[in-house]
Amino acid sequence: MLRCPDNGAVGFQMGCSHKMRIGFLTCLLLMTVGHVPVTAITDSSGLIFQDTVINKYNLAFYCPNWEDSLTYYKNANEQYIPARFTYYNAGGDSTVIDSVGVRYKGNSSYSFAVSKDSPKKPFKIKFSEYRGKQTFYNVDFLNLNNNASDPSIMREKLSYDILRKYMPAPRAVYADLYVDGARIGLFTQVEEVDKNFLKLNYKNAKCNLYKCSDEGATLLYYNANQSSYTSEYELKTNKSVGDWGAFILFLNKLNNVPADSFAFVMNKCLALTNSIWYTAFNILFSNFDSYTGSGRNFYMYDDSETGRFTLIPWDFNLSFGLYANGNWSNDTVDIKHLDNLDERPLTRRILENDSLLHVYYGCLKDLIKGYGSPDSLTAMINRIKTVIDSS
Repeated sequence: MLRCPDNGAVGFQMGCSHKMRIGFLTCLLLMTVGHVPVTAITDSSGLIFQDTVINKYNLAFYCPNWEDSLTYYKNANEQYIPARFTYYNAGGDSTVIDSVGVRYKGNSSYSFAVSKDSPKKPFKIKFSEYRGKQTFYNVDFLNLNNNASDPSIMREKLSYDILRKYMPAPRAVYADLYVDGARIGLFTQVEEVDKNFLKLNYKNAKCNLYKCSDEGATLLYYNANQSSYTSEYELKTNKSVGDWGAFILFLNKLNNVPADSFAFVMNKCLALTNSIWYTAFNILFSNFDSYTGSGRNFYMYDDSETGRFTLIPWDFNLSFGLYANGNWSNDTVDIKHLDNLDERPLTRRILENDSLLHVYYGCLKDLIKGYGSPDSLTAMINRIKTVIDSS
């Protein structure tokens, strides 16, 4: 029998066998497997996130030295500069949006392009930068990623497509970018994790969204002071209120709940299946520029509708073994012996719990036999190649 203390303290009394607990938790978690987006919302952004279509965009900057300006502001404070944006649909019709904000984005993807003196740097377009309510098919941002280090131009697209089968994750399609009529190249267009994304994937889109810093985040609990966490996380929504209390309480539970009640307590405050699918994906597809490895490229959303925090993945340009780390081999990495587990409590505590480890192996097996199987991957790659070849 499971009993939650009446005083709200973290803890459970367990009167069932070890095998019964594993079976019960496995069923409880797997009932929530598979991500079903919120579909009641009418949203036009699907028109620019079609898998079989390559979007075509042209930017006309108002300043002649736009590359120098973008480089300067990227190195300074990532400020946008104005441009005129034109979208050409599949039928050849155009839509012009004046005064959008444009800047360079990215870390390794930007640095790689700079080192190669390539004009194909990653771009971020903000439609409301100069006109507050201006959007493009209900989208405020376009992320145009340059697939640095990835000659296949498929890693990011494949990764998002697979993970979206299991959890909320951004959409990814392809876009041809031109500047003043000159083609810059083929980019991966990735959906922004913002309020529009939240509206499409959660019943309540008004809760706190946290993004890990560019230097990474551990999900460790330090103390109850908000200032102890602002170097690792950025609050992306509800900034004027700035209430981090629920997030800090979650971190406390994640790190300090006793081992014998961890799985049951965390299943009440964390979308565990999302976290386990994400972990299994990272290991199977060697995606280590992530929470599993570098600690980067993820969001945490406080979904008040379910009472659970949920992890939202981000940035897969270094998946499929492109993230270089001298501490492990992408071919032989053993998740139970990663040298950073002390600073990755979410990964470590899943692995330390027999019930959750059982679920993890089940997810890994499902990926290997399902969307991560050679047949499935080959089919996905062939479909994507057909689209890329049409550019």
